[in-house]
Amino acid sequence: MLQIAEKTFFVGLGTLSLARKKVNKVIDELAKKGETTSNEVRQLVRKLEDTGKTEKESLRAAIGLKCCASGQPGPVTRQDFERLEQKLDELREKLS
Repeated sequence: MLQIAEKTFFVGLGTLSLARKKVNKVIDELAKKGETTSNEVRQLVRKLEDTGKTEKESLRAAIGLKCCASGQPGPVTRQDFERLEQKLDELREKLS
């Protein structure tokens, strides 16, 4: 299950990268042709960034719901990981 999610994530990143390149290319072409002003380009870029941020948050929420719905715990935070490392170190000391 985790491998499928990981592969899906990387496919999404690849798609996002290609889309970003295409958007930049279209914006550059429009600016060169004089069909848009620099102000319009900036507004378009801001709108695309806002849409991307919204989609990212939606994706995070969906992933979180799937993890919790499947009975598996949610993603591990750095704090969780550091706390577990500290407990592991303490147990190692007790066993030594």
